[in-house]
Amino acid sequence: MNGVIFALLPLFFSQVITSNPGGLRQCYCHDCPNETCILQSGGLCFAYTIQEDDNPDPEMGAWEFGCLDGHKKVSSTSRHNLSDASFLQCTINSNAQFLIAQGIGCCNNYDLCNRDLRVNYSSKSTVLPAESNKEFLLIVITPVACVGTFLTIIVCFCLRRQRLHNPKKEKLLNQPNESLDSSKGIHHLIDASTGSGSGLPVLVQRTIAKELCLLENVGKGRFGEVWKASWRGENIAVKIFFSTEEASWKRETDIYQTVLIRHENILGFIASDIKGTGSWTQLMLITDYHPLGSLYDYLKENVLDKNEALNILYSSANGLNHLHSDIIGTRGKPAMAHRDVKSRNILVKHSGVCCIADLGLAVKYDSETRKLDIPINRTRQGTRRYMAPEILNETLDQTALDAFKQADVYAFALVMWEVYKRVSWNNEATEACLPYYEFVRPDPSIEDMYDVVYIKKQRPKLNCDHSIPQDTINPINRLIQECWQETPAARLSMLRVKKNIHKLLQTEQV
Repeated sequence: MNGVIFALLPLFFSQVITSNPGGLRQCYCHDCPNETCILQSGGLCFAYTIQEDDNPDPEMGAWEFGCLDGHKKVSSTSRHNLSDASFLQCTINSNAQFLIAQGIGCCNNYDLCNRDLRVNYSSKSTVLPAESNKEFLLIVITPVACVGTFLTIIVCFCLRRQRLHNPKKEKLLNQPNESLDSSKGIHHLIDASTGSGSGLPVLVQRTIAKELCLLENVGKGRFGEVWKASWRGENIAVKIFFSTEEASWKRETDIYQTVLIRHENILGFIASDIKGTGSWTQLMLITDYHPLGSLYDYLKENVLDKNEALNILYSSANGLNHLHSDIIGTRGKPAMAHRDVKSRNILVKHSGVCCIADLGLAVKYDSETRKLDIPINRTRQGTRRYMAPEILNETLDQTALDAFKQADVYAFALVMWEVYKRVSWNNEATEACLPYYEFVRPDPSIEDMYDVVYIKKQRPKLNCDHSIPQDTINPINRLIQECWQETPAARLSMLRVKKNIHKLLQTEQV
């Protein structure tokens, strides 16, 4: 018996040495000779399965078995390439996600341990690999880019063809807009506008407040202040309304922008704009600047000869008559009444020529509604010293434009009296003074004027201490008297006043 045992020992040890050289671990390998592979030092036995036909059971997947080390796969397979990443998956992260369900298990605790491994599928990944993303983007973007390029080519072709068929239009489009050239003067810009009398183009009006520079305060009224300013190298007048007088600013702007109101004897409107200074808002009305100032100031500083006086009265009457007149047409001008005629609201453009200013209280007749566009529903508007009797006793018909015109004629008669008072006769002239200066205080109340004008029916004294022949002054005296009649209907129209003054200019019968 002992002899048999000793005889079999060499065969047993030779088999052990042949099957497991060096005492290394063996792994099950279904594609290897003898279905085993020798595990290198630090290696792992693996069992790998991948899903087929969407079967959720790992046992029904495609299985592979073999040896893995940290550098390469020991056993080769014909269907899958298990690289170093598989070794890392076994040693680091066994819960990795893949696009296709698969699983891998590893061991090295005993020989052929991987034959007994049971592996579960890892969860599917919803993220495409980088290569797949690139392919997907390429598939989507390429057609879109091609379509966009094609459409761009078609649009460019159509535009080019249209320009070739319209050379005149292309030439006009390429020409600079000279009407908005900042190097041009104010009056050039106004002449290049629509001609409707609405001042500068709207685009320029909206930016002028940022460009002008206020230079000097030249006056103050009940609605605001008047400043001398500079814009693009030219002097302009800027009327800055108090922030509480926004309605008055808007009203006067609308009046100045009335179609066809522009006239040589109406103050030239340039623009209207709003400027915020941080602490308050400035409401600006921008007009032509006339350094000689108002007729009131001019009369205080200058003695007139007969021709200059008549020219002043004629130009003023001409402007007021244009305001009173209506122009019939597609875009006609409505008839208006000033409602605040006085020497302070008439500006002297140059010697012998004046223009009507301050249209904030003006009223106009709306031909569509056949009603008066009255800004404030009050009869007593204007300067008290120049108020007509029908305004003082509140009998003026507010529904009739002619009633307001007749009140303007009365006030203009007082202006004529002021001007004529400063005419030098025989080298003598009286001091400038306001109407009714001998009857009322410097700042009369409505009651004071009512008592003098309506109750006592007094008027300023004609000839004002001039020792001149009576027949020499009769024509202008008669004109003044016909204009300040107590009965409104008995007064002359502004057109008749203008013609009478023009006749006196021609005949020099003053």
